[in-house]
Amino acid sequence: MLPIRSAIVQSRRLASGGHGPSGPRLTVHTLKAMIPSAAGYGAAAAALGLYFTDWKLVLQYLPFYNGKFEEK
Repeated sequence: MLPIRSAIVQSRRLASGGHGPSGPRLTVHTLKAMIPSAAGYGAAAAALGLYFTDWKLVLQYLPFYNGKFEEK
C-alpha cells in the first residue's frame, strides 16, 4: 500500500497532465504568441480609460467624439 503522501503527489501529477502543479512552462514561443492578445487588451483598456475619464487633451483629436469639446 502506498503511503498517503506519495498517493497525493501521484494524484496531483496525474490531474495536471504531468506538467507539474502550475501547468506547462512558458517558453519564448508561447510568449510571442500572446503579444497580439496583450496588445489588443491593452488598447481596449486604454480606450475604456479615455472614455470613462473624458480626457479632453487626447479626445479633442478623436474624430466624431471631438464634437463634444467644440467651443461655440
